[in-house]
Amino acid sequence: MNNQAIPVQVIQILRQNNFEQWAEKLERLIVQISDASQQVRSNAADEIEGLCHIRSLGDLNIQSMNGWEWNKKLEKLKKYAKKKAKS
Repeated sequence: MNNQAIPVQVIQILRQNNFEQWAEKLERLIVQISDASQQVRSNAADEIEGLCHIRSLGDLNIQSMNGWEWNKKLEKLKKYAKKKAKS
């Protein structure tokens, strides 16, 4: 699995578990992280990093996987966001 797919996977999992507002917010941030402006990318990456915290998206009750698997996905998403912000 390539890292490009991780945002899509996380958004899909959120939708499957009826967390539409979080999915929409993450979609907006993923668009922003591809922006031409370094400042916009950096701000979006910081916000994604905050969302990936155990007390934010990490605290959601995801029925389709255990908490450990979910948090591993969020860690991958955080790394993806940091990398995209620097490119």
